[in-house]
Amino acid sequence: VQPLRCYYHPNGKSSMSAYPQVLCWESTEHIVIVIAGVLLGTLFLIPFMAACVWSMLRAPKMGSVDHLMRWRFLVYRFRPEKWWWGIIFLIRQVLFAFSSCIPAEQSLMQIIYFAVV
Repeated sequence: VQPLRCYYHPNGKSSMSAYPQVLCWESTEHIVIVIAGVLLGTLFLIPFMAACVWSMLRAPKMGSVDHLMRWRFLVYRFRPEKWWWGIIFLIRQVLFAFSSCIPAEQSLMQIIYFAVV
């Protein structure tokens, strides 16, 4: 998420919040960091989310204690008949993690994003 967190300068350009010397979308350093972030998201976030969704879709059929203990972080807060809420909360938390990508100058957009999520 850090490569997408940029703030604007008065001259119309923007820099990364974590590394002010790196210009967003103009310097090669930023492009490399964005590519690395996309790769990490593709290699870690998407497979983890897919495994969680797959596991929760199998949870009602499995019913084994071992399966439920392995994935308890998704099911322990909910009644057994509402097992699918774990998927919704997982997606919601990921969307909240990306909320920092909205620039601070666009406060109305941040409010709308939080209200929708």
